[in-house]
Amino acid sequence: MGTPSLRLASPLMLVALLCLATTQPLLTQPLLVEQHPPQFSVENPGASDVPTWKVGDKWIYAGTFDPTKLVTDSGVQATVGEINGDSTAEVMAIT
Repeated sequence: MGTPSLRLASPLMLVALLCLATTQPLLTQPLLVEQHPPQFSVENPGASDVPTWKVGDKWIYAGTFDPTKLVTDSGVQATVGEINGDSTAEVMAIT
């Protein structure tokens, strides 16, 4: 088939080539370095993590309330249905 040294050299050359191929990207690419460190809202006044509320802000929510269990648990005999309507939340003061 071939000389013994040639049969031994081919697998060794293949192993060496595979080892070099797997380490090559590690040698040429720079390490992963964060380009811009994160900024927190304390450091950056233009960003905020919480909503900015002002006195007088209002939100209107459409909602449905079913008081059936509430009425029956109180011991009152009554027929009730769902109550539909809007609920308003308003900022009255900020402390």
